[in-house]
Amino acid sequence: MQLLNQKVIFKQLDRLFAHIAEQLNQHGDPWLKNTRFDHHLFQRSHHKLSSYLSDCRQDLAHLQLTPRNEEQVNWQVERLCSQGQALLTALTSLPKTARPAVSRREELEGYAQRLTAMIEGLEARLQQTESLHEQQTLLGELEKTQQRLVRCQAAQQQYEWEALQPN
Repeated sequence: MQLLNQKVIFKQLDRLFAHIAEQLNQHGDPWLKNTRFDHHLFQRSHHKLSSYLSDCRQDLAHLQLTPRNEEQVNWQVERLCSQGQALLTALTSLPKTARPAVSRREELEGYAQRLTAMIEGLEARLQQTESLHEQQTLLGELEKTQQRLVRCQAAQQQYEWEALQPN
């Protein structure tokens, strides 16, 4: 690939990534509940499309600054094109309904609050119940709900820990 041709391709890739960034800004950057991409396409797994886009931009910048042979450049350009296409596909597959963007932290906090309210309600019902069978049933529900709250709190701690780690 000639130097002039490389510059044109790099500029087109840069425009593609700018378009994807613009789409992310317009449609939001939702939390991805599971990894959406093949591990051969993206080396690292992220929870946001913007993080994948950031990886693409870093790879493009590195490719532009690091001298390589033509075969390596061609391979990396094809990979960046495939990554850009995968990001565009992921963007188009996002739900079209406009839901207010809720961060993962807010989602976990809301879930913990709802679980705490459920526990309080179950404890209140347990104190008012006279039937042994109903007490046992409520104790079972209470124990399950408390376990969910513990898992939720562990997820909150994990999220906070991951947020402090550098990408």
